[in-house]
Amino acid sequence: MDPEGAKASVSQPDKFVVSVVYGKINYDDLKSSYERVDEKLQSAEFELIGPCKKIGQQAGKIEFQYVHLKKTATTEEALAEIKKRGLCPAIDKELVSFTQQFPEEQKKFPIVALGSIAKNGHCDNCVAHKHGKDGKRALILARSDSVWLESCRFLAVKR
Repeated sequence: MDPEGAKASVSQPDKFVVSVVYGKINYDDLKSSYERVDEKLQSAEFELIGPCKKIGQQAGKIEFQYVHLKKTATTEEALAEIKKRGLCPAIDKELVSFTQQFPEEQKKFPIVALGSIAKNGHCDNCVAHKHGKDGKRALILARSDSVWLESCRFLAVKR
């Protein structure tokens, strides 16, 4: 998904500029980029949630930032805080581009994209979630009705 020659850069602490391509996510490509990839991603079909349905999905540079609630939180609490800050939650394809261009970030803490939800029989109402453990990178699906750990960062975009 990383266009040849694209450069990612940190513009400010916790703000990142990333080149995003909105093509179909290839499961085999994911397996070569991460040490662990949730098998449910092979058949996952993501739908954008309300505030993300209007976004254009044209390749280009996007500025991301983290929303960190510094407490355990529900998805609804996280979405409310993202909206309060005038941001939109990142979607699955944006999360993949972000972690491909900033691979060390997910080793620091879990990163969650709440802007798209997987809708299929294997993981209905799941969101893309990245985490690193023991220096390994993983891309998994987690229930959107989860209670998120205090350590989670929610990836958000100014649209």
